[in-house]
Amino acid sequence: NQSDIEQLQQKKKESESSRKNRDNTSYLYTTPKTHSYRRRGETEEEMRNRDRREILEPLDISSMAGVELLALRERDLCSRARIKPETYMAVKDIFIRESFRIGYLQRIVARQLATMCDDWTASLIYDFILACGWIKDSPTTDGS
Repeated sequence: NQSDIEQLQQKKKESESSRKNRDNTSYLYTTPKTHSYRRRGETEEEMRNRDRREILEPLDISSMAGVELLALRERDLCSRARIKPETYMAVKDIFIRESFRIGYLQRIVARQLATMCDDWTASLIYDFILACGWIKDSPTTDGS
């Protein structure tokens, strides 16, 4: 009975910890995709399995190239969104450079620029970079 109580307390601690983590990374816990696009040569079943895998299973990026260059939040993003660190860094670089060039970056333009990943992944990276404050999503109209 003492072990049952300890197990319940441990589960409660884990639940609280995951809730706090979810609060800190809310941009990762958006509503799952309601539809998906079938990739060339992919069956309906393969598409459904791919969607489940992308939403449910974080990718282990600990041994991938470039992971040491990422901050903890960036690692978490790559793992949960199943993005290779190299792809993330390339898309991030493109978004920041374009935002710097014209002063802001709209989501539709960002999705067009990110040719090495799908629209959902590009939007996820865009939301993350926007939340970090590295880019602006509209031109400033401060009168200067």
